Amino acid sequence: MTTLTPTTNRRLHAVLNEHKLDSDSQAVKDIVLKHTNGRTPFKRFLTEEEANSMILAFNIGQYGWSPKQKMKRKIIAIAYGLKWVKPNGKIDMGALNKYCKQYSAVKKSLNQHSESELVNLVSQFEQLRRKDKS
Repeated sequence: MTTLTPTTNRRLHAVLNEHKLDSDSQAVKDIVLKHTNGRTPFKRFLTEEEANSMILAFNIGQYGWSPKQKMKRKIIAIAYGLKWVKPNGKIDMGALNKYCKQYSAVKKSLNQHSESELVNLVSQFEQLRRKDKS
């Protein structure tokens, strides 16, 4: 059981930041607890092996966003950039879904698209963004 090295600690924090997780959040404590087999919920008590296991779990997608979720978030971000927002500043999902039903290849609302269908929809929204900028 080796103690956590500064390099591994930095890698762990980088992964947590990448997934927009606060180091002291309950979610992170639950993940640490899982990787220490219930020994501790605190990152500072992780062993090198436990931290590497946790980093690997994040890198293979065990925690965080699935590819489908990432694509949906990207589409929503593009729509937000196109100012498809309500007066309160939140994304207008009604307008987004209306666009998807009318113009996407499969004529479905955003949440009904499969992962493979979302690939084409992301491309379509990226084209919209390029047209909007010109």
